[in-house]
Amino acid sequence: MPIALLLLVAVALGSSSNNPPNHEYNVFNSTFQIGSSWWEFDESNSTNNSLMFNNHRSLGVFHYLTLRLTQYTNNSTFESEYQNSKKTSVNRKVLNTENTIVAGIQVNFINATDANSNKTIQEYYFQKNGKYFSIQILGSSDTVNEFNNNSIRFTLESIISTIK
Repeated sequence: MPIALLLLVAVALGSSSNNPPNHEYNVFNSTFQIGSSWWEFDESNSTNNSLMFNNHRSLGVFHYLTLRLTQYTNNSTFESEYQNSKKTSVNRKVLNTENTIVAGIQVNFINATDANSNKTIQEYYFQKNGKYFSIQILGSSDTVNEFNNNSIRFTLESIISTIK
């Protein structure tokens, strides 16, 4: 009997540790994988060139994040969006900008806050395979800061490394 129980536990642990294969998403003329099951695709707020994902987490307090991946049709539109995002406006305060490397790709990072709420906006602009992209992550400041070190970085690396 103990051997049967041990075998049952081993099978259960083995099956729970096998992650299902990543789903491939299409944005404009590219594909990518998000790499984590804790993002839900939001079809109602997505378009052909911009996909939205939501993250609902409960760690004592309900946390909510959104992620939007956009592919731009050309370099001039991409550059215009990037330059506008770097500017502080009435509703948005840019805290810092920096160049960083994510999954071997140079990424222009913008960290901003919504002037009218407790929201943090993180934007990542990059080029890969001759195509132009941005990833925007929006959430309450404490949520974005709490998940930034590991989960958000993992998601960014997954998306950027799998974009084709």
